[in-house]
Amino acid sequence: MANNGQLSPAEETAAREIERVYNSICAGVFAKVQNLDRVSGGAPKLDNAREIAASKRYRDFAEWSKANQSPRNLHAILIDVIVDGLSAQQLERRRHMRNGSGPDWIKRGLRQYAILAEWVSA
Repeated sequence: MANNGQLSPAEETAAREIERVYNSICAGVFAKVQNLDRVSGGAPKLDNAREIAASKRYRDFAEWSKANQSPRNLHAILIDVIVDGLSAQQLERRRHMRNGSGPDWIKRGLRQYAILAEWVSA
């Protein structure tokens, strides 16, 4: 996801963290399914304190989003953009949003992540 100067530092940090943790979680699940833990190197592990804290922040945000998804699930929106690489216009089509509203929803999700992470105040 390109910043283009439209994201605050906290929002940009949130996007990077979401991508890193999501990919680590998916790699771990893939490794378990494929039984690759026997292979040298295996899946990336969230074993240091920084990564464990990031994983907790991600999980807290995902749970908050599920519980507060009216009218939109912010977690799903951010995964669409950050992980799946959808543009704002593609996001609007996929999520049946008003034309031009995608960037606002993306920023809203990143800001909420930063608030829950206590990087910024509400």
